[in-house]
Amino acid sequence: MQGVTLTKDVSDASMVLYGTLTNAKLDTGGDFGGGTTDLVIEAVIKKDKDGNILGDKKVLTLPKYVPPTDGKEKVKYLIFIDLFKGKIDPYRGVAVKDGSDMVKYLKGALDIKAKAKGPGDRLRFFFDYLDNKDIEISNDAYKE
Repeated sequence: MQGVTLTKDVSDASMVLYGTLTNAKLDTGGDFGGGTTDLVIEAVIKKDKDGNILGDKKVLTLPKYVPPTDGKEKVKYLIFIDLFKGKIDPYRGVAVKDGSDMVKYLKGALDIKAKAKGPGDRLRFFFDYLDNKDIEISNDAYKE
């Protein structure tokens, strides 16, 4: 397995949020079109370093149109955001099945990377996620 891990992606992002996308509005004006989509925040994986952008918001309007799902399966999203001139720039979204361990995994991974006394601590944490039912988590734990 090769590639960048989710925990590395989280470390590189300015902000990472988890939640449900709602209220998608398509704007067909302008050269390229666009729109907005609201993210109902259920967990903050990584807050912007100053904490000024997010504050206490429970809903963040993303400057991108994300078409709604068919509604057959409940899906949450992990949204990776950069900041550019004080504005949010969501650049990646990962669909996550409702009930996934993704939030627990990412928060734990960031915590263990910060507090681990040695490679054994990290191995112990990631080992527990190798057979996770969420393939994204399982693959990421293997890469780690």
